[in-house]
Amino acid sequence: MDGFWIPGELYADGMVRFTYLYEPPKENPGEYDYKNQLHYVYAASWNRNRTKGELLQFVWMRRTAPIQLRIVNHGHIVKQHGKMEIEEISDTRPGVWGHELLMRRLARLKTAPLQMVSVREIPPLRGAICDSGEAVADQPTAPSPPTPR
Repeated sequence: MDGFWIPGELYADGMVRFTYLYEPPKENPGEYDYKNQLHYVYAASWNRNRTKGELLQFVWMRRTAPIQLRIVNHGHIVKQHGKMEIEEISDTRPGVWGHELLMRRLARLKTAPLQMVSVREIPPLRGAICDSGEAVADQPTAPSPPTPR
């Protein structure tokens, strides 16, 4: 199961540990919410004690079969100076606003109920598509952060 997005060291004992958040479009978005009509999913794969992991941000492009998720951000979760941080965010220009948005989601992912599943129990993926957007030119991608006021 080792792949590009989730390194094998996070489930070397045969168990995948993860948390996730689903965010539908918000009627009244806050300062660190997207102001569009897209559905977002944030997922964190964790080591045993939730001190290291991988963060993925998806746009849920299609919610009926075949389900389509687009990875729009990816980063390494590390602990630095006693605080959680995201390193090497795949969005080359997340800026202060984008970094803060992801850090706020990370805080929620850190306290969300931990899901655990044995690697052997994960069925083959059917009926869903996950892409990075590079191969799909006619679909919208994640929006840019709002223009500062």
